Amino acid sequence: MANSASYSVKTDTIEDQIAVEKAISQIPNVRAVNRSDDVVRTLTKANTILTWISIGVITILLVVAVILISMTVNVGISVRKNEIGIMKLIGATDSFVRAPFLVEGAAIGLIGAMIPLGLLYLSYAKLMGKLIGKYLGSLSTVFLSVQEFYHYMLPLSLALGIGIGLLGSIITVRRHLQV
Repeated sequence: MANSASYSVKTDTIEDQIAVEKAISQIPNVRAVNRSDDVVRTLTKANTILTWISIGVITILLVVAVILISMTVNVGISVRKNEIGIMKLIGATDSFVRAPFLVEGAAIGLIGAMIPLGLLYLSYAKLMGKLIGKYLGSLSTVFLSVQEFYHYMLPLSLALGIGIGLLGSIITVRRHLQV
């Protein structure tokens, strides 16, 4: 079958390539199946390296966020030292004194999550509009719409922002607020 057709098969993941090659090579009248092991190894290594770099950068950013929120709450504690003393003298409980600082930390974390979410929303919508408009027929990858993307991203990001804010304020309140 020297003049037969040639087909290109794409897999969802690189790891599926070997299984697909074996399955296709067992089909009758298939002359040859080509795949590139070098490309697979290179892409897999690059993916692993990028994953570890991303984990490192995310960890550093989380630590920096907790430190910044902690410092902000610490400034609030320092500014309100006299008020805290007065509250304690009139019988305020420890949790009543600590609660505003925990709310402040959660609010800072929430605002800190909302700003990048807004920027991400605008840039994702604009990028997807350009990609789909320019490459509508040639894209083999299906992208999530902005609404689908935010259906998952919004609650996760807001919860993470509030959690980071609470963590930073809990650390500071424990360390600097002796009530």
